[in-house]
Amino acid sequence: MTKNPTKNQTTDSLHTVWENGGFLGLVCKACDHRAVLDRSAMPIIRWNNMTPLRSLTFRCGSCGASGKGPEHWTMFLPMDAEQARRFVSGYDDVQRADI
Repeated sequence: MTKNPTKNQTTDSLHTVWENGGFLGLVCKACDHRAVLDRSAMPIIRWNNMTPLRSLTFRCGSCGASGKGPEHWTMFLPMDAEQARRFVSGYDDVQRADI
């Protein structure tokens, strides 16, 4: 997303995730566990849902850490199922979400 210097920092939303293939990659900052959520796991990923990614609370399936925003998670936007699979395997060739 483009940042407009005259406004507050613009962040990606669930609509951005939908536009980019419907996959949201997460890296837990507490334990480096990686996961990908898609529209079947997270039905709120949909057209015109402008909920900012930084406002979503997640719980790590590995260490149990819970929180929201860039203090707890690094988020990525895989474009398709193959890129999502590579992301979970540890590759960082995925667009980083602006949170």
